[in-house]
Amino acid sequence: NMRGEGTLRHVRIIQRGGTSGGLISPSRVITPPEIPALKKGMASTVFIGLTFASASDRDGVLVAKFDVKSDRGTTSIEVRPTLGELLIEEPSKNKSKSEFDTAVSGLQGIQRITSTFTLSPMNDDKFKNLPSTILQHLNLNEIGTWSGEGSFLGTLPASGQEVYVVVKCDSVTGYGDVIVCSIDAMAANSIMNLLKQALSSA
Repeated sequence: NMRGEGTLRHVRIIQRGGTSGGLISPSRVITPPEIPALKKGMASTVFIGLTFASASDRDGVLVAKFDVKSDRGTTSIEVRPTLGELLIEEPSKNKSKSEFDTAVSGLQGIQRITSTFTLSPMNDDKFKNLPSTILQHLNLNEIGTWSGEGSFLGTLPASGQEVYVVVKCDSVTGYGDVIVCSIDAMAANSIMNLLKQALSSA
């Protein structure tokens, strides 16, 4: 409670119905019990369970809307998981580094998107933690070990198509490049945008 009016009472989270065209809403929602009171400066951690009506390979189309109500009013919030968070880790689809490289080399044209980035200011921690930074934002499996080049694999939630990510970075200059490959070119573009956001936060 960061408000200046003192204690918030009867704090509860209520699902709001209705979505715009093209969006997917939850088919099941579990909300936490009411919080009787939150004094000024206090915080409470709660969990919300969501099952969406269907999966999608489009970014940002799964949306859950809620009102946070108390005796002081109502605040509206949205939960909109990214496609990167919804990627599926399937151990059965794990590949060796050579299998990964072969699959990447076979995806060309619109199925391959490339971009560059620079980590600035550059230091050893940023370089070593780059794979962790990526995995905090996208649900990917790392193939092999990080040595200035990393390989990552994920599965799209609706189609089951694989997404391949290759990241290279120079440990001195911080300059690097990213390759995202997938049969689903639109999904690959969305994953690239999410990777750029992750790398900009590194």
